[in-house]
Amino acid sequence: MTKQVLFIHGWMNQRPEGAWQREVASVLRKQGHHVFFPQLPQPNTPKFSEWAEVIVGELDQIREANTGEEVVVIGHSMGALAWLRLASDGLVSTPVGRALLVAPALPSLLPDYPDFGVELSRVPLASAAKETYLVGGDEDAWQPNGLEEDFGKPLGVESLVIPGAGHIIIETGFGPWPGLVNWVNDSASDLSVR
Repeated sequence: MTKQVLFIHGWMNQRPEGAWQREVASVLRKQGHHVFFPQLPQPNTPKFSEWAEVIVGELDQIREANTGEEVVVIGHSMGALAWLRLASDGLVSTPVGRALLVAPALPSLLPDYPDFGVELSRVPLASAAKETYLVGGDEDAWQPNGLEEDFGKPLGVESLVIPGAGHIIIETGFGPWPGLVNWVNDSASDLSVR
């Protein structure tokens, strides 16, 4: 079944060739899915209000064009934080089917970007997505206490830690990511498949 998939990239991401988001987006498009992967404004010096405007605009277009397809949002690092802040601020007008938070960055480690801060234990996840999933790597510098402690417990979401994945970037072996392609097609699939 065709999906509508929105990728939200992270801090300093220029959507480089070989990155997992770009690789997965390409495969999903070839499979017939509708994929949205906007370049967010000023990725090196992001402002939440500017990112929110683009993301909400994309969600509005997805909703307007939707003919019954499941909507899947995939946010990486600061992109995952942006999604949580959108949910916290009530800016997602209609919950999507699934949201995947990939290697989110702990807000306290981003003191230069306080507008991306969010009280994790108070995020109304169900207002933004019917189901929220959390995946990350071990030894991720952006989660000093580990994915489960820093995000899983406060959000009340089960976390999947992929051994050796780090921050889930090209440098830790994430270009093609067949597990994510499979997961978009079927949420029961194993995200850890690389």
